[in-house]
Amino acid sequence: MNAELFRHTYYPYYRKLYRIAYSILESSQDAEDMVQEVYLKLWNRRNELDAIQVPEAYIVEVTRNLCLNSIRRAEHKRTVAYDSDMQEPESLYTQMEVKDEVELLMDRINLLQDRPKKIVLLKDYEGYSYEEISDMLGMNINHIRVILSRTRKTLRDYFNQKR
Repeated sequence: MNAELFRHTYYPYYRKLYRIAYSILESSQDAEDMVQEVYLKLWNRRNELDAIQVPEAYIVEVTRNLCLNSIRRAEHKRTVAYDSDMQEPESLYTQMEVKDEVELLMDRINLLQDRPKKIVLLKDYEGYSYEEISDMLGMNINHIRVILSRTRKTLRDYFNQKR
């Protein structure tokens, strides 16, 4: 998709996207930033946009998802900050037990095949969203979700056997 077709197809939705982002984020600056991020994301994927049947629905969905992911990241950071401030002292036994479980988990993750290993580490360890992982690995989001679900199940089954 060339720049002119992109501008003609997607720019008319700017105000609508801003209203959607503002209704979710409740901040004019954040909404403005989010809409810019949407257009940047679309531009980076411009070669794939020709296959989109309903551009308005697609761009609205991308906007909504990016806004919700932004809120989730902010809530996660706030929760982690709160939890780290309010930690109760743990017994030495509990600390050793947790350390052993983390080491066992990391050993098991290191045994995974390359793709599931990358996805688990990016999502659960580094906190990336599905869309960010999709951009990094060039994979379909649904495929990422399936791989992550199966990998988590494998890890869960492994730990349930160990107990």
